Amino acid sequence: MARAVRLRGLPFAASVVDIQQFFHHYGPLDDVYICRLNGRPTGEAYVLFSTANHAANAVRQLNRVFMGNRYIELFQATEADMAAVKTVLQDAAQGYVVRLRGLPFTATPADVAGFLQGVQLAAGEHAVVFAKTADGRPSGEAYVELADEDALTAALRHHKQLMGPRYIEIFYSSRTEKVQAVQQHYYMSSALYGRLPGLPTMPGAGLTHPAATSVGQGVGPASQPQMSARLQAAAAAAGPNSAPPAAGRAGSALTAGLSGRATAAAPVQQQIPPAAAAAASRVLLSASIAGHPGPSRTSLEQ
Repeated sequence: MARAVRLRGLPFAASVVDIQQFFHHYGPLDDVYICRLNGRPTGEAYVLFSTANHAANAVRQLNRVFMGNRYIELFQATEADMAAVKTVLQDAAQGYVVRLRGLPFTATPADVAGFLQGVQLAAGEHAVVFAKTADGRPSGEAYVELADEDALTAALRHHKQLMGPRYIEIFYSSRTEKVQAVQQHYYMSSALYGRLPGLPTMPGAGLTHPAATSVGQGVGPASQPQMSARLQAAAAAAGPNSAPPAAGRAGSALTAGLSGRATAAAPVQQQIPPAAAAAASRVLLSASIAGHPGPSRTSLEQ
Protein backbone atom coordinates (compact mmCIF):
# COMPACT_ATOMS: atom_id res chain seq x y z
CA MET A 1 0.00 0.00 0.00
CA ALA A 2 1.11 3.57 -0.71
CA ARG A 3 2.17 6.05 1.96
CA ALA A 4 1.13 9.18 0.05
CA VAL A 5 -2.17 11.06 0.35
CA ARG A 6 -3.50 13.93 -1.74
CA LEU A 7 -5.45 16.74 -0.06
CA ARG A 8 -7.97 18.92 -1.89
CA GLY A 9 -9.91 21.96 -0.72
CA LEU A 10 -7.25 23.46 1.55
CA PRO A 11 -7.57 27.08 2.65
CA PHE A 12 -5.18 29.14 0.54
CA ALA A 13 -3.49 30.36 3.72
CA ALA A 14 -2.85 26.82 5.01
CA SER A 15 0.78 26.20 5.95
CA VAL A 16 2.93 23.12 6.44
CA VAL A 17 2.39 23.43 10.19
CA ASP A 18 -1.40 23.52 9.71
CA ILE A 19 -1.27 20.30 7.70
CA GLN A 20 0.99 18.60 10.23
CA GLN A 21 -1.44 19.49 13.00
CA PHE A 22 -4.35 18.18 10.94
CA PHE A 23 -2.68 14.73 10.86
CA HIS A 24 -1.04 14.85 14.30
CA HIS A 25 -2.81 11.64 15.46
CA TYR A 26 -1.12 9.63 12.71
CA GLY A 27 2.50 10.06 13.61
CA PRO A 28 5.09 12.45 12.17
CA LEU A 29 4.85 13.09 8.44
CA ASP A 30 7.86 12.32 6.27
CA ASP A 31 7.04 15.06 3.75
CA VAL A 32 4.47 17.80 3.11
CA TYR A 33 4.22 19.47 -0.29
CA ILE A 34 1.78 22.33 -0.90
CA CYS A 35 0.97 22.72 -4.59
CA ARG A 36 1.48 26.20 -6.03
CA LEU A 37 1.07 27.57 -9.51
CA ASN A 38 2.72 30.90 -10.37
CA GLY A 39 3.51 31.25 -6.70
CA ARG A 40 -0.09 30.92 -5.53
CA PRO A 41 -1.57 27.92 -3.68
CA THR A 42 -3.94 25.75 -5.70
CA GLY A 43 -5.76 24.39 -2.65
CA GLU A 44 -4.10 20.98 -2.99
CA ALA A 45 -1.23 19.29 -1.20
CA TYR A 46 0.51 15.92 -0.87
CA VAL A 47 1.67 14.34 2.36
CA LEU A 48 3.86 11.30 2.92
CA PHE A 49 3.14 9.23 6.04
CA SER A 50 5.66 7.08 7.82
CA THR A 51 3.65 3.91 7.10
CA ALA A 52 1.00 2.83 4.61
CA ASN A 53 -1.37 1.97 7.49
CA HIS A 54 -1.24 5.52 8.80
CA ALA A 55 -2.05 6.80 5.32
CA ALA A 56 -5.01 4.44 4.92
CA ASN A 57 -6.41 5.27 8.37
CA ALA A 58 -6.10 9.01 7.74
CA VAL A 59 -8.02 8.78 4.46
CA ARG A 60 -10.75 6.69 6.08
CA GLN A 61 -11.18 8.79 9.22
CA LEU A 62 -10.39 12.36 8.16
CA ASN A 63 -11.95 12.57 4.70
CA ARG A 64 -14.23 15.67 4.62
CA VAL A 65 -13.20 16.76 8.11
CA PHE A 66 -12.95 20.56 8.44
CA MET A 67 -9.78 22.59 8.58
CA GLY A 68 -10.96 26.02 9.63
CA ASN A 69 -14.12 26.70 7.65
CA ARG A 70 -13.33 24.30 4.78
CA TYR A 71 -13.71 20.55 4.62
CA ILE A 72 -10.75 18.64 3.25
CA GLU A 73 -11.04 15.81 0.76
CA LEU A 74 -8.43 13.06 1.01
CA PHE A 75 -7.40 10.64 -1.73
CA GLN A 76 -4.99 7.73 -1.70
CA ALA A 77 -1.96 8.47 -3.89
CA THR A 78 1.45 7.02 -4.68
CA GLU A 79 4.92 8.34 -4.08
CA ALA A 80 5.35 8.45 -7.86
CA ASP A 81 2.32 10.77 -8.09
CA MET A 82 3.83 13.07 -5.49
CA ALA A 83 7.21 13.11 -7.25
CA ALA A 84 5.60 13.88 -10.62
CA VAL A 85 3.65 16.82 -9.22
CA LYS A 86 6.80 18.21 -7.63
CA THR A 87 8.63 17.95 -10.93
CA VAL A 88 5.93 19.86 -12.77
CA LEU A 89 5.19 22.56 -10.18
CA GLN A 90 8.52 23.04 -8.46
CA ASP A 91 9.75 25.40 -11.17
CA ALA A 92 12.70 27.70 -10.65
CA ALA A 93 10.52 30.55 -11.94
CA GLN A 94 8.25 30.30 -8.88
CA GLY A 95 10.56 30.45 -5.89
CA TYR A 96 9.32 31.78 -2.53
CA VAL A 97 8.07 35.29 -3.23
CA VAL A 98 5.47 37.55 -1.65
CA ARG A 99 4.00 40.85 -2.84
CA LEU A 100 3.56 43.68 -0.34
CA ARG A 101 0.93 46.33 -1.00
CA GLY A 102 0.29 49.63 0.78
CA LEU A 103 3.91 50.56 1.48
CA PRO A 104 4.84 54.18 2.17
CA PHE A 105 6.22 55.76 -1.00
CA THR A 106 9.46 56.52 0.86
CA ALA A 107 9.99 52.90 1.99
CA THR A 108 13.45 51.38 1.47
CA PRO A 109 14.67 47.76 1.39
CA ALA A 110 15.85 48.23 4.98
CA ASP A 111 12.33 49.32 5.99
CA VAL A 112 10.86 46.19 4.39
CA ALA A 113 13.42 43.94 6.09
CA GLY A 114 12.60 45.61 9.40
CA PHE A 115 8.88 45.09 8.84
CA LEU A 116 9.53 41.38 8.17
CA GLN A 117 11.75 41.07 11.22
CA GLY A 118 12.59 37.45 11.95
CA VAL A 119 11.86 36.36 8.36
CA GLN A 120 14.87 35.14 6.37
CA LEU A 121 15.10 36.88 3.01
CA ALA A 122 16.83 35.37 -0.02
CA ALA A 123 20.48 36.24 -0.54
CA GLY A 124 21.41 38.90 -3.09
CA GLU A 125 20.87 42.59 -3.74
CA HIS A 126 17.47 42.06 -5.40
CA ALA A 127 15.72 40.27 -2.52
CA VAL A 128 13.45 43.34 -2.29
CA VAL A 129 12.24 45.02 -5.49
CA PHE A 130 9.88 48.00 -5.55
CA ALA A 131 7.29 48.31 -8.29
CA LYS A 132 6.98 51.58 -10.23
CA THR A 133 4.09 53.40 -11.88
CA ALA A 134 4.12 54.34 -15.58
CA ASP A 135 5.85 57.65 -14.81
CA GLY A 136 8.53 56.05 -12.67
CA ARG A 137 7.18 56.83 -9.21
CA PRO A 138 6.84 54.25 -6.39
CA SER A 139 3.53 52.40 -6.58
CA GLY A 140 3.46 51.36 -2.93
CA GLU A 141 4.14 47.72 -3.84
CA ALA A 142 7.22 45.55 -3.48
CA TYR A 143 8.22 41.96 -4.26
CA VAL A 144 10.22 40.12 -1.61
CA GLU A 145 12.02 36.84 -2.28
CA LEU A 146 12.37 34.61 0.74
CA ALA A 147 14.80 31.87 1.67
CA ASP A 148 12.47 28.88 1.92
CA GLU A 149 8.97 27.59 2.64
CA ASP A 150 9.22 28.36 6.36
CA ALA A 151 10.20 31.96 5.61
CA LEU A 152 7.26 32.26 3.22
CA THR A 153 4.86 31.07 5.90
CA ALA A 154 6.38 33.45 8.44
CA ALA A 155 6.13 36.42 6.05
CA LEU A 156 2.43 35.81 5.44
CA ARG A 157 1.79 36.11 9.16
CA HIS A 158 2.65 39.82 8.86
CA HIS A 159 -0.42 40.39 6.68
CA LYS A 160 -2.15 43.68 7.63
CA GLN A 161 0.42 44.56 10.29
CA LEU A 162 1.49 48.19 10.55
CA MET A 163 4.52 49.91 9.06
CA GLY A 164 4.30 53.31 10.68
CA PRO A 165 0.71 54.53 10.23
CA ARG A 166 -0.04 52.20 7.28
CA TYR A 167 -1.11 48.58 7.32
CA ILE A 168 0.60 46.35 4.78
CA GLU A 169 -1.14 43.62 2.79
CA ILE A 170 0.88 40.54 1.82
CA PHE A 171 0.03 38.16 -1.03
CA TYR A 172 1.60 35.12 -2.65
CA SER A 173 3.60 35.92 -5.76
CA SER A 174 6.28 34.32 -7.94
CA ARG A 175 9.82 34.91 -9.12
CA THR A 176 8.45 35.59 -12.60
CA GLU A 177 6.43 38.56 -11.35
CA LYS A 178 9.42 39.79 -9.35
CA VAL A 179 11.67 39.67 -12.43
CA GLN A 180 9.09 41.68 -14.37
CA ALA A 181 9.15 44.30 -11.60
CA VAL A 182 12.97 44.44 -11.82
CA GLN A 183 12.81 44.95 -15.59
CA GLN A 184 10.21 47.70 -15.23
CA HIS A 185 12.29 49.38 -12.52
CA TYR A 186 15.38 49.60 -14.73
CA TYR A 187 13.41 50.57 -17.83
CA MET A 188 11.67 53.43 -16.06
CA SER A 189 14.93 54.58 -14.45
CA SER A 190 16.58 54.68 -17.87
CA ALA A 191 13.62 56.47 -19.42
CA LEU A 192 13.42 59.15 -16.76
CA TYR A 193 17.11 59.99 -16.88
CA GLY A 194 17.43 59.97 -20.66
CA ARG A 195 19.57 56.84 -20.92
CA LEU A 196 17.49 55.38 -23.72
CA PRO A 197 18.25 57.42 -26.89
CA GLY A 198 15.21 58.14 -29.05
CA LEU A 199 12.70 57.20 -26.36
CA PRO A 200 9.28 58.50 -27.49
CA THR A 201 6.99 60.53 -25.30
CA MET A 202 4.64 58.47 -23.10
CA PRO A 203 1.13 59.98 -23.52
CA GLY A 204 -0.33 61.12 -20.24
CA ALA A 205 2.81 60.33 -18.25
CA GLY A 206 4.47 63.74 -18.51
CA LEU A 207 7.65 62.27 -20.04
CA THR A 208 9.42 64.07 -22.89
CA HIS A 209 12.76 63.00 -24.27
CA PRO A 210 15.26 65.90 -24.31
CA ALA A 211 15.90 65.47 -28.04
CA ALA A 212 12.22 65.68 -29.02
CA THR A 213 11.37 68.81 -31.00
CA SER A 214 8.41 67.84 -33.20
CA VAL A 215 4.77 68.37 -32.40
CA GLY A 216 3.52 65.75 -29.98
CA GLN A 217 7.04 65.06 -28.64
CA GLY A 218 7.70 68.37 -26.91
CA VAL A 219 7.93 71.59 -28.92
CA GLY A 220 11.28 73.37 -28.62
CA PRO A 221 12.62 76.60 -30.11
CA ALA A 222 13.85 74.83 -33.24
CA SER A 223 10.32 73.85 -34.15
CA GLN A 224 8.63 77.26 -33.67
CA PRO A 225 9.27 78.58 -37.24
CA GLN A 226 7.87 75.33 -38.61
CA MET A 227 4.79 75.74 -36.41
CA SER A 228 4.21 79.30 -37.67
CA ALA A 229 4.51 78.24 -41.32
CA ARG A 230 2.22 75.26 -40.84
CA LEU A 231 -0.35 77.34 -38.99
CA GLN A 232 -0.47 79.94 -41.79
CA ALA A 233 -0.75 77.26 -44.46
CA ALA A 234 -3.55 75.51 -42.62
CA ALA A 235 -5.39 78.79 -42.10
CA ALA A 236 -5.14 79.68 -45.79
CA ALA A 237 -6.54 76.28 -46.74
CA ALA A 238 -9.40 76.60 -44.26
CA GLY A 239 -10.53 79.99 -45.55
CA PRO A 240 -11.76 83.09 -43.72
CA ASN A 241 -15.32 81.90 -43.02
CA SER A 242 -14.72 78.38 -41.72
CA ALA A 243 -15.65 79.00 -38.06
CA PRO A 244 -17.60 81.56 -35.95
CA PRO A 245 -15.56 84.55 -34.69
CA ALA A 246 -15.89 83.45 -31.04
CA ALA A 247 -13.56 80.53 -31.73
CA GLY A 248 -10.63 82.89 -32.39
CA ARG A 249 -9.70 83.00 -28.70
CA ALA A 250 -9.28 79.21 -28.68
CA GLY A 251 -7.04 79.33 -31.76
CA SER A 252 -4.89 82.02 -30.18
CA ALA A 253 -4.53 80.13 -26.90
CA LEU A 254 -3.65 76.87 -28.63
CA THR A 255 -1.07 78.59 -30.83
CA ALA A 256 0.57 80.21 -27.80
CA GLY A 257 0.63 76.94 -25.89
CA LEU A 258 2.16 74.93 -28.73
CA SER A 259 4.87 77.48 -29.43
CA GLY A 260 6.09 77.27 -25.83
CA ARG A 261 6.10 81.12 -25.43
CA ALA A 262 3.04 83.35 -25.69
CA THR A 263 5.03 86.12 -27.35
CA ALA A 264 6.18 83.86 -30.19
CA ALA A 265 2.59 83.39 -31.36
CA ALA A 266 1.68 87.09 -31.46
CA PRO A 267 3.00 87.91 -34.97
CA VAL A 268 1.16 84.94 -36.39
CA GLN A 269 -2.12 85.94 -34.78
CA GLN A 270 -1.87 89.45 -36.20
CA GLN A 271 -1.74 88.05 -39.74
CA ILE A 272 -4.51 85.45 -39.39
CA PRO A 273 -8.19 86.29 -38.82
CA PRO A 274 -9.62 84.72 -35.64
CA ALA A 275 -11.96 82.40 -37.52
CA ALA A 276 -9.16 81.08 -39.71
CA ALA A 277 -6.89 80.65 -36.69
CA ALA A 278 -9.49 78.47 -34.99
CA ALA A 279 -9.86 76.32 -38.09
CA ALA A 280 -6.10 76.02 -38.42
CA SER A 281 -5.82 75.02 -34.78
CA ARG A 282 -8.32 72.23 -35.30
CA VAL A 283 -6.41 70.99 -38.33
CA LEU A 284 -3.14 70.89 -36.39
CA LEU A 285 -4.81 69.33 -33.37
CA SER A 286 -6.15 66.41 -35.37
CA ALA A 287 -3.14 65.97 -37.66
CA SER A 288 -0.19 66.57 -35.34
CA ILE A 289 -1.03 65.73 -31.73
CA ALA A 290 -3.66 63.01 -32.07
CA GLY A 291 -3.59 60.62 -29.15
CA HIS A 292 -2.04 63.04 -26.66
CA PRO A 293 -4.15 64.20 -23.71
CA GLY A 294 -5.25 67.81 -23.90
CA PRO A 295 -8.30 70.03 -24.31
CA SER A 296 -11.07 68.46 -26.35
CA ARG A 297 -12.56 70.08 -29.45
CA THR A 298 -15.70 70.90 -27.48
CA SER A 299 -13.77 72.73 -24.76
CA LEU A 300 -11.73 74.66 -27.35
CA GLU A 301 -14.77 75.92 -29.16
CA GLN A 302 -16.58 77.09 -25.99
